[in-house]
Amino acid sequence: MKTLINLMLLFVSVSSFAQTTYPKGSYMSLEELISKSPTIQHDVKLVKSVDAVSDYRLVYFNN
Repeated sequence: MKTLINLMLLFVSVSSFAQTTYPKGSYMSLEELISKSPTIQHDVKLVKSVDAVSDYRLVYFNN
């Protein structure tokens, strides 16, 4: 019985920390995040930059 209760508690705690999936794109406001509707539909990739201005940059892949 104790094992069953522990498994149920584990399942509830794991499911409560699950991440929500969002469509790919650029979100410009909190309202867009809540409604899951990005302003710009595209894929981005974060890559290490070679210049001294910034460490990383976004590379865009348009759909």
